[in-house]
Amino acid sequence: MRSPTCWDTMPEARSSSLCSGRAGSEVRRRVMGLTVDDTIPFFHHFRRYYDESGDVREAVRQTLITSGRAGLFTTLVLVTGFRLFMLATLNNVFHFGLLPGVTMILALPADFLLAPALLLLVTRTSYGHTFTERWSGAPARA
Repeated sequence: MRSPTCWDTMPEARSSSLCSGRAGSEVRRRVMGLTVDDTIPFFHHFRRYYDESGDVREAVRQTLITSGRAGLFTTLVLVTGFRLFMLATLNNVFHFGLLPGVTMILALPADFLLAPALLLLVTRTSYGHTFTERWSGAPARA
């Protein structure tokens, strides 16, 4: 038995041409590019603030204040633009506005919640170990 895909949960998307073929790959490629455009500056700013302060929590806080705000506004503007496509009566154009907008809104919490949590867990401290190693009592790696 195969695992369900995102298209299995959306009957209207399954019946459209966005599910497969060139149109589907085009939408997926564009959405992936737009989503990564918010994530890359987040990691860049984290690295800059971490190099300045040496504190992971402070670097995450500063990154969320600066890059997080810009990512939020960028996502809202892009979603608003894609929502305009949903005014179209042509089914493919409607889905071209619906699917990227929904995907970008769902990717935003990953940038704000998942990325900082992962950075906190995997960034090495000045003592040579990660946050989880420090609290688990595991010896520091060289």
